[in-house]
Amino acid sequence: MSGVEYIILMMFSIFADLINWIPGVNIIATIITYGVVLYFWFRGVPIGPSLVGNSLELIPGLSVAPLLSVAVGMTIYRDHNPESVISRITAVTAKIKTPKGGLAQSTK
Repeated sequence: MSGVEYIILMMFSIFADLINWIPGVNIIATIITYGVVLYFWFRGVPIGPSLVGNSLELIPGLSVAPLLSVAVGMTIYRDHNPESVISRITAVTAKIKTPKGGLAQSTK
């Protein structure tokens, strides 16, 4: 995806987060912004963060937070840096040690 597409998607998500402050409009805006998730999906971009952020916008108390903008930004970052995300997950999981039996034993 090009930089222009990312700028347009970020501007759209920021605008959607701003109008989410209007009662009654936030549900409609959130449903419309699922188009961003579909756009990412059709372009082959991993949609995990964008889908989670957009779904959290449906919760009435959380709809005032800029979750959509953060989620779109995370999706764009993940699309540009797939190796860094995978390497961080691998590094964290390598630090986790399991006992010989496979399950943690109680210390009682």
